[in-house]
Amino acid sequence: MQLVKPPFATRSSRVRNRFVFLAAAAAAAVGLTAGCGDEKSPPKQAVFWLGLNRAAGTTTSCSSLENFQIPAETARATIISADAQGPRVEDDSDNLVECDVRPASSGSAVFNVSLRYSGGPIGNFSAEGELTLADGGALDVSFNTGEFGLEQADCTATVEALAPGAVWVKALRCQNLRDDSSPGIQCDGQGGLIFENCDR
Repeated sequence: MQLVKPPFATRSSRVRNRFVFLAAAAAAAVGLTAGCGDEKSPPKQAVFWLGLNRAAGTTTSCSSLENFQIPAETARATIISADAQGPRVEDDSDNLVECDVRPASSGSAVFNVSLRYSGGPIGNFSAEGELTLADGGALDVSFNTGEFGLEQADCTATVEALAPGAVWVKALRCQNLRDDSSPGIQCDGQGGLIFENCDR
């Protein structure tokens, strides 16, 4: 597992503009180096955190009370920080990172987002939906391990940074995660995620 520490943006206009500039500069640099055949495009990379608890105000149980972090021990701190500095996992033989983050149409503030991670204790995590930087949005989430699987449509996402090829969801809230095979299971999930280099 290879960990990297790239810069990211915050919601402040100054740093957000810096992020957009860095994304554009990185794309241009990749185009130049690819033309020379000297460098490979940077791999897709991610940070993921999801903590599970029993849903409040119910008598149901939750499949797990575990706090899942990829990379282990550091993901939550990276995601809730002011600058998202911290290790990432890259798409490689140990981790599957797939993502597509792009405007819904030319010049649109709405982004279509499709994210997937698999590795370590996480058999598969996927999130799809529409997001904006100003208002966040909703993501349909599916999460499973070798022991259980949970799903919920319209989880609430608070977006800290968003640009073609990259997204930082600082807060992801799924209050009604369900296991279709076990009607008595209902979980409240709180977490966040960062996916980058999705246009590579």
